[in-house]
Amino acid sequence: MVRQRYNPAVVFAVTLFLGASVVAAKPIDLAVAKQYFAEAAALCEKDAGKLWGVSLCGPMIFVDSESRGVVANQADANGHLNADSGVFTGVLPQDVRIANTATVWADVYWTMVMWPLPQDKLDRARLMMHELWHRVQSDVGMPMNDPPNAHLDRFDGRAYMQLEWRALAVALDTAGIKQVEAVKDALVFRAARRSIIKDCSAAENALELNEGLAEYTGIRLSGCEGSECIARAIKKLDDAPKAESFVRSFAYASGPAWCLLLDQSSPGWRSRLKPGDDLAGLVARAMKVRFTEPLGEAYKKAGPRHGADDIRDAETKRAKDRVAKLAAMKAKFVDGPVLTFPLKQVRFSFDPATVIPLTDERLLHPDGTISDRWGTLQAPGGFTIDIEMTQVVVPVAPNLTEPKTEGEGWSVSLRRGWVIVRDEKEGCWIAKQGG
Repeated sequence: MVRQRYNPAVVFAVTLFLGASVVAAKPIDLAVAKQYFAEAAALCEKDAGKLWGVSLCGPMIFVDSESRGVVANQADANGHLNADSGVFTGVLPQDVRIANTATVWADVYWTMVMWPLPQDKLDRARLMMHELWHRVQSDVGMPMNDPPNAHLDRFDGRAYMQLEWRALAVALDTAGIKQVEAVKDALVFRAARRSIIKDCSAAENALELNEGLAEYTGIRLSGCEGSECIARAIKKLDDAPKAESFVRSFAYASGPAWCLLLDQSSPGWRSRLKPGDDLAGLVARAMKVRFTEPLGEAYKKAGPRHGADDIRDAETKRAKDRVAKLAAMKAKFVDGPVLTFPLKQVRFSFDPATVIPLTDERLLHPDGTISDRWGTLQAPGGFTIDIEMTQVVVPVAPNLTEPKTEGEGWSVSLRRGWVIVRDEKEGCWIAKQGG
């Protein structure tokens, strides 16, 4: 079983949120940015801290990834930003990563959102509220925790997760006895997955309490009302299987669904929530769901109601199709000659829908940017990170005779005092300080 750990020194920054419709990057329009800040402020003020007991209002910046231009809703602490047309403008330094995240810059703890934002007003509001929650989540007793869930790229992990999503969609769209039955089905599929894939519960729960709560907050405070919020959560469940990988993206769908069911069944649940809680378990207790038969028998009844055979057929085909692809990626990123960078104070941005486990110890990110003490790595061709978060790896050409700061699908900007030297493994290289 994959060992799943979280390194608190790592800052994760998710660059893409599922369902957001955006346009190509352009310079930031100050009038539009001012409008978006006003929208966020209005949503925060409308909530007035009722959802989580704290206000989500606070320092916020929009950043254009091409120009590194910044537009903020307030001044910074060090005078880097200039007042301009009711907002504050400047340029983000090269050593600050650009992503949708909460980050410290110029002695201010900001909510950072990449420009352009979604054109749809509710999608835009959801994204801003999601990111604003990340800035205050520690204040409500939910510190950031982002463990890998590599098992969700495997056959059983994917199949049972899709069944859980389907049952949750039915539960959100029904009431009374039908809703209880659908919740029970979702719990059966969740329990079946966790009985087959041992020790995965803690990692799944942790990501649902991190990104799941953030996405739930985004939906709840986006300005939708009642059934419209439910419809948006159902759409996330319907769209979730389209992601290339569920390893990091699953919580954006299951988390809001379980939270909305808690809104219906357990008023005040947010004030009682603790790190380590299982959202599904809380729903089961609130709705008094009881199992009176063995899990296998319960699955035999629940599976056909949600198309279990169709899902398993599709996943069987996917598994066969991916064998050659995964073998090629493993040969390139794991078995072949590579360049290794140590990780101590890493920040990196990535798309949660594309993370692929190559081995029990390494995750492939097909695209992304990483920075650490050694500098910044741009890797549109992909990179791998070990699950202990100690090193990032990119492939290098065979028979390389001298160190290179660029290769197929990557380039690195090294900070002064760092060099690339030969590693112990033949044909491999490593970044070191001081040569």
